[in-house]
Amino acid sequence: MTDLTEPTGSSQQPEPKPSPLDSSTIGLAFVLHSIKLNEAANTDDFERIMLHEVFPSVDTLASSPWKGEESTPDEHFLLSGRGPNEYVWMIRLEYFIHHTPEPTWLFNRATASFDTVKDKIEQFGTLASTEVLYDVKEWRQRLGLDRS
Repeated sequence: MTDLTEPTGSSQQPEPKPSPLDSSTIGLAFVLHSIKLNEAANTDDFERIMLHEVFPSVDTLASSPWKGEESTPDEHFLLSGRGPNEYVWMIRLEYFIHHTPEPTWLFNRATASFDTVKDKIEQFGTLASTEVLYDVKEWRQRLGLDRS
């Protein structure tokens, strides 16, 4: 009978895959689409459409010139709690930061995320605002303002 166990002290665990955010070229941003539902909108239907139809169909990286590069796909979250019939569609996205902290194409990517599914969302409500937020620590390091 053969012993198939590893000898003590020599077990090898796979190296953790590095995060694209550890790269010197990838930054992190968040897009916040605030959506105000109509009075007559059914919140259960809205949530179902967002989670099961809208989120799987929106990929802002697909329209990026850096598609297939080292950044990871967008992540989508539906947040509630600001007020009655108000939601925030939050998108966590990575982008190439060899541009300025707020490049026009990043805002275009945020706008495109809503525009591609506008018809589905406007059945329930309206877009109240869109904000694009980016990681301050990353930019402070890039600009040489944070030496830590």
